[in-house]
Amino acid sequence: MNRGDKAFTAFKELFDSVFTEPKLKSDFILYLTQNYNSLGSSFTVSVRDAETGVLSNATIVENDPITIISYLFITQAEGETTFLVTIGVGKFKENYRVLSCFEVEKCLAHLKYNRKFEIVNVDFSMSTMNQMRKCRL
Repeated sequence: MNRGDKAFTAFKELFDSVFTEPKLKSDFILYLTQNYNSLGSSFTVSVRDAETGVLSNATIVENDPITIISYLFITQAEGETTFLVTIGVGKFKENYRVLSCFEVEKCLAHLKYNRKFEIVNVDFSMSTMNQMRKCRL
C-alpha cells in the first residue's frame, strides 16, 4: 500500500468512526433547535437553489431520515482544519441510470465542523438534478 492509499484509509477510518449517522443526526437536530424557530418537532429553513441561487423554504421534521452523501476536510494555511459533511434530508433514492446521481426529498444540508468535531454551521441547498419528483414518493 503506497503513502497516498494509507492516508486515504486513515481519513476514511476517521470519518467513519467520528461522523456516524447517529452523531450527524443528533448534531443536526441540535443545530436546528438552537438556530431556527420550531413548530413542535419541525423547522422551516431557507434552501438555496444551486443553479439559480433562488431561495425557497423546506420543512424539516426531527424524524426525517438522513443519508450521508459526502465527506470533505479542508486544512487552511493557518493550520485550521474544517470538516464538511453533506447529508440528504428526507427520502433518498440513488439514480442507477446515471453514475453518482441521486434524488433527495427535501434538501441537502452541508454540515461544517471544527477540529474538535463540533458543528459550527449548516448551509442548505438543492439542485434540479437532486430534487425528488413528487410523483415518485
